[in-house]
Amino acid sequence: MTGSVLGVTPAQINELRAKPSLVRHLILVVGEHHSKAQIDDLIKGAPPDWRSPLEANHARFEQSPAGREMAARVAEAFAEIAGLGTIENILSLETSWHVLHYLFTGHESSV
Repeated sequence: MTGSVLGVTPAQINELRAKPSLVRHLILVVGEHHSKAQIDDLIKGAPPDWRSPLEANHARFEQSPAGREMAARVAEAFAEIAGLGTIENILSLETSWHVLHYLFTGHESSV
């Protein structure tokens, strides 16, 4: 199971409620930022002989029609949410489920 949390201010919540279409743009921008961070971590953590091929594949994707289309969609979404102000980094909960279960229930997770 995976999950992520994004911190937003009360003012940002009010803007998102006033214009719900911003939520879609916010999710796209934050998700893309998170994906790029994961790719960067993957490349940095790869064995030295894998780094160059990984970097080349990533660069090839970014220059492909799909990569350019994605970059354009993210740029458009970023422009739409610019009025929200600074957006916090996403907090990934992927390794925290057992801790969250304990905090919410007071019992250890059986899984």
